[in-house]
Amino acid sequence: MSHFIAFIHYGIFLGMNPENQYLYIMFKTNLKLIFRNIWKYKGFSTINIVGLSVGMACSIIILLWVKFHLGFDKFHENGDNIYRVLQTLKFEDYTTWTITHGPLGPSLKEEVPEIEEYCRSMRSGLQFKKGEEQFRERGTYADPSFFNLFTIKVIKKLKDNPINEPNNIAISESFAQKYFGDEDPIGQTLSALPDREFLVTAVFEDYPKQSHMWFDYMIPFEHLGILGYSIDQWNNSGYYTYVSLKEGVSREQVISKIEDFLTPKPTLEEFATLDLQPLKEIHLTTGYDFEGANIIDGKYLKIFLVVGIFLIVVACINFMNLATARSSRRMREIGMKKVAGAHKPNLIFQFIGEAILISLIAIFIAMMLVELMRPGFNNITQIGLKIDYSDFRIYLALLGIVLITGLFAGSYPAFYLASFKPVTVLKRALSDTGKKYNFRKVLVIFQFTISIVLITSTLFVSSQINFMLNKDLGYDKKGIIYFIEPNGFHEHFESIKEDMLKYPGVLNMTRAGNLPTYGYNFSNSRFRWDGQDLSKEILFRASFVDYDYFSTYNIKIKEGRGFSKDFASDSSAIILNEAAVKAIGFKDPVGKQIWTETRSNKLTVVGVAQNFHYRSLHTDIEPQIIIFEPSQSYGVILKVNIKEIESITKKLEEHWNRFDTQMPLNISFLDEDLANLYNQDKVIRKIILFFTSIGIFISILGLIGMTGFTVEQKTKEIGIRKAMGANFKTVIVLLSKDFTKWIIISFVFATPITYYIINSWLKGFAYKINLDWWMFVLGGLSALIIALFTISLQTLKAAKINPADSLRYE
Repeated sequence: MSHFIAFIHYGIFLGMNPENQYLYIMFKTNLKLIFRNIWKYKGFSTINIVGLSVGMACSIIILLWVKFHLGFDKFHENGDNIYRVLQTLKFEDYTTWTITHGPLGPSLKEEVPEIEEYCRSMRSGLQFKKGEEQFRERGTYADPSFFNLFTIKVIKKLKDNPINEPNNIAISESFAQKYFGDEDPIGQTLSALPDREFLVTAVFEDYPKQSHMWFDYMIPFEHLGILGYSIDQWNNSGYYTYVSLKEGVSREQVISKIEDFLTPKPTLEEFATLDLQPLKEIHLTTGYDFEGANIIDGKYLKIFLVVGIFLIVVACINFMNLATARSSRRMREIGMKKVAGAHKPNLIFQFIGEAILISLIAIFIAMMLVELMRPGFNNITQIGLKIDYSDFRIYLALLGIVLITGLFAGSYPAFYLASFKPVTVLKRALSDTGKKYNFRKVLVIFQFTISIVLITSTLFVSSQINFMLNKDLGYDKKGIIYFIEPNGFHEHFESIKEDMLKYPGVLNMTRAGNLPTYGYNFSNSRFRWDGQDLSKEILFRASFVDYDYFSTYNIKIKEGRGFSKDFASDSSAIILNEAAVKAIGFKDPVGKQIWTETRSNKLTVVGVAQNFHYRSLHTDIEPQIIIFEPSQSYGVILKVNIKEIESITKKLEEHWNRFDTQMPLNISFLDEDLANLYNQDKVIRKIILFFTSIGIFISILGLIGMTGFTVEQKTKEIGIRKAMGANFKTVIVLLSKDFTKWIIISFVFATPITYYIINSWLKGFAYKINLDWWMFVLGGLSALIIALFTISLQTLKAAKINPADSLRYE
């Protein structure tokens, strides 16, 4: 068989013209030389292949992550023509809300001819019954037009419009499988708590996870009216409104028409303007109030793209440095080739070919690493990154990475090595000084600069997240548990509270209209007081609470008092936080009155509470009005001794079961929910830490190679010094002084770069750490310690060599 292949090969060769035969021979010869050199310099090749493969793998993971987030809402066929309606309100500052009024969608379609269709939605989280079990599911209330506006694949349906009646429900495939198994769910009844029955009218394909909204079931928006929501009134914003525009109509045209659409409407807020947010921009946009979408700050995508590029660059710098550092080993080879007639382009082709071949080997290893890393990365990010190997574009992209990496990594060494003069190299007179050495020094400095930026950034990100998790929030979060109470429990709360306070481990108990971490009950700028400057709008966050609210949380009352049963007048009492007092301008707030245009009675200020965080630290503490309103307070909050939580839970269940036997008692822990507010930030920290570790690993690989060559070049000098009595410490100083100098220079460059990056990132937090100088120094010292440790390990071998052997080294 081998003889037959050789015969065919020889026949093809003879069929070529002389010029092509020459090119073929050159290509074949260069390919052999490339493989021989890779094998001959196994240590160098291994370092480069490992460094490049790790850098490529991480860059591919980053590209997959970025691609995943850029792909949000791209599956909608009419996605380019769908917009979410935003309203921007002018208070002391401008605030943009993602929620709008219930009648807005229908009114826009009726009054603005350029709008084709609208759809309103609101999130839902009902508990459904499956036999004796109950499960809370994620869903949405939506207008029937959802099926026309958005792309959703309906598999089965009872009628053309699946959710045009209040008791209809459309469910996903996985939802249907969970509750009905292999039975056909269409036309069947689905029970939700408490006492709600729905008719299954459609089954749709599981909604894509790459969507800013995600749900497993859909209930008609009209159903909210049955539940008592003000879906037809202009006095409340609480719903998301989407519109599609008619063909040929631009976003700018419609904005100019709807900008002042709310001015004549009987809304609570004045100075509100409307805007249209493109559907495909929702996922990557942050900073809006009442955001209920699945979003991520788009700047993280840019940051990690840069990190991915840096990792490849660091690996390429290793290649360049090692290739030029080992140039002394290849001088004789280059000289002989030039004497034999090899031209500079031939040599450049050979060296770039080596780099591309090493990159090609590295990409295969990189893809194996990607598959190994992908499950762990998916676990960190809670997304399902995957690679569709049936898509030919994947292979084109990988080939592009190979060529770009090979050309970038191999170009400088190729031109550098090919520029040697035959006479000089054959006499071994090449000196590792001058411009070429200086360029290699620049590359090392650049590499260490990247490493220091990554290390220092990781330190600051970790410090900021730890700061948020441990910051004094203005109240005591330890031992706080809470749950939503049913009607029966609500009506008998006082007697239940009296009984629970006698129980060991229960320190205090209260109720509130909003649970911790959920912010407030409503926002309003229509609060009025004597002496008010009506030209200024102040947005207040209002919360409903019961007795003992402040003592349960251990929130300090700075002036006046808290709500008390000793004062019957507290039925119309309020407490302001310090931010509200400052915004209003009250000098002696206790006893002052505030009222709204929607309430007949005036509210009297009985106290001022210290500022406390009722939202995440991403936002400032805003003016807050705390209203005594037990009838609107369905969130039960207990201060307990956590060691007694099991017995306390059993006691609560006894009371719970007296009034509600359907819904289970779901107790939440405040400290856990507070930590969950920063889940995305913690994910970003893990990603940065992971890729920083990879960047350091690649840099260490380069250091191992560079130190190895430095030791080799200074073998005789080390031998002479040892013969003269030098110890291990002296040898380390000799070999590390240049690297130490380069790291110090890198630190000087890295510090302002890191400052700019971290300062920009911290702008997304209302409360943040200081950019202390010692954190920058710690980042630089970490890089220096890692480098010196690596150099010491390499130097240890050289220090152990017998001086006599070192002096004979050539």
